[in-house]
This record gives sequence, C-alpha cells and structure tokens, in this order.
Amino acid sequence: MMRPEWWWALLALAGAAAAQDNYIGAAACVSCHERQGGWLKGSVHEKAPVKEGEEPGCEACHGAGSRHLESPAVDTIMTFRIEEAGLRSARCLRCHEGVRTGRHLPEEVACNDCHGRTNSEGFHRLRAGPAASQVPSRACRRCHQTLSASHDPKQARYQDCLTCHGPLHGSQKKRTPPG
Repeated sequence: MMRPEWWWALLALAGAAAAQDNYIGAAACVSCHERQGGWLKGSVHEKAPVKEGEEPGCEACHGAGSRHLESPAVDTIMTFRIEEAGLRSARCLRCHEGVRTGRHLPEEVACNDCHGRTNSEGFHRLRAGPAASQVPSRACRRCHQTLSASHDPKQARYQDCLTCHGPLHGSQKKRTPPG
C-alpha cells in the first residue's frame, strides 16, 4: 500500500516526540529498581536539588526516565558506568558546583570513580554529615599504587589519604539547585 508523503512526515514527528525525554518520577523508577530505591530512602541524594521541572531523586542524577521506561537498556539512561568521565562528572557538578576537580578530570577520572563507582549501594545510601564526603584510602590506592618514601604506610598518619589531602576539592559552596 502506497502512503502519501505527508504520512511519513507525521510518522517521523511521532518518532521524535516519542524519543523526547520526560520526567516520570521516582515511583516509576522504583517499580523496577526496588532495591536501589530502598537504598536511596532518607539519603542526601533522595532529595537532590534539581532544575525546575525535574523530579528529585533518581532522575536528578540519572536524567529523565521516559525513554528508559519504554526501552530499559543502559543506553537510554545515565548509568554512571559506561559514560565518559567528563559526562559523569558533569552530572555531579550540576549540584556540586564550585568543587575543584584538580588533576582528576583532565586525567579522565570522574567523580564516581572515587565516590562510589564500585559501591552503588554505599553511594545511594549516603547520609549528610562529615562522612558523606569521605573517600576510603583504598579508593585512592586503586590509581596511586606507588607512593613516595615520605608516604610510609606503616606510619599511622598515612593510613588515611585525606589526613593531608582532605581539602582535595577546595571550599564547599552552599549547594543550590542548578540553573
């Protein structure tokens, strides 16, 4: 059956509208990701500040979920596992503005490479307080395996990298919702 030319244009427009990302709310995310939703309950990221029109919670970090709901593949949502370091860090820096990335970002080390990449549960369960920004020394040692002689691991003060390198990210500005 031959279709008129305008029919193909309508089909293309319908496809473009269907591919548009829309916010669906955390309840829709939790319907499939129940375990992660439980981790997020009461955490600092559950109430993450968002741009106007965005839902707090899952989509504040992972982006609008409508395409992922329609096609639950990893390439239809921000997963923080497969994206390049700059893109992953850009999502974090939307809320954590003013944080210095030092040499990490130019070296293609993303925020979540240290802050929870191998521990999704720990990241999603983060609670406010001084421990929220801490990174265990084992995370640093994944990349910084060779230390200078001045970093003798037998000395107690060198058991925790953040003892000296704590202000790694500079001053922490008050968090405000992104633009």
